[in-house]
Amino acid sequence: MNQKNDLNVIKYSIIDFAHTQNLSASNLQDEWQSNYQSDWNENLRKDMHSLCLEMELFQKALLEEDRTTQIAALVVARVRAMNLRNFFDDMFEDIEKMAGSEEFLWPKIPEGYEIPKHYNDPKK
Repeated sequence: MNQKNDLNVIKYSIIDFAHTQNLSASNLQDEWQSNYQSDWNENLRKDMHSLCLEMELFQKALLEEDRTTQIAALVVARVRAMNLRNFFDDMFEDIEKMAGSEEFLWPKIPEGYEIPKHYNDPKK
C-alpha cells in the first residue's frame, strides 16, 4: 500500500509517540481506544468489503422489489458502517488524547507559526 494511504503509518506513529512517553504496549491496549495489535489496513479493507457486499445485496433485492431482503441488508449494512465509524472514531480519540492531554506537556504553538520547510522536502 502506498505509504500516503497506509493507515499503519498512523498506528505506528502513535505507538512510537507512546514509547517516547514511556507508555507500554499494555497501556495502549488498556487505556487507549484503537487496537494496536491489528493491521489497520486489513481491518479497513475487511469492513469496507463487508459493507459493500451488504449494499450489493440491497441493490439486488431492490431490483427484485424484495423489501424484506432490502431491510435485512440495510440492517446489516448499518452495523458494518458503524464498525467503520467506530474504527475512525477510535483513531480520532487517540490522536485527540495525544494532542489534548496535559500529561504530554506540549509547548504552545506561537502565533503565526509555520511548519519548517524541510519537513515538506520529498527527499527527506
